[in-house]
Amino acid sequence: MPPAITATVCPLGSGTPEALIALFERELHAQWLAAGADWVVGFATDPTPNNFPRLPVREGESHIVWLSGFANAAAQRRHAEHLAEMPQWAAWCGRLAGVPQTVRLAPTLRSAIAPD
Repeated sequence: MPPAITATVCPLGSGTPEALIALFERELHAQWLAAGADWVVGFATDPTPNNFPRLPVREGESHIVWLSGFANAAAQRRHAEHLAEMPQWAAWCGRLAGVPQTVRLAPTLRSAIAPD
């Protein structure tokens, strides 16, 4: 697992997440990786109603979320700067219901990637 992990959260509008995921995979995924990110995992909102009320789930929202890995925080900053210059990234973000948010994650003390 890379030492620096980020989560990118992309709010979706009323469209289907599959269409945006396909567009990302077709037009951006290779460039995302070429800019210095390791792809860890991606998720899309499950629209199934919550049948376990003790689990706090916000319904009526739709997002695409993925985790990316980087060698260090400086590599993550360079990646973000590269994305900001890419017209394809701006065009893809324009199809979202809001601005994507990227947050740097910190491992817990018991995490397998916690610093020594």
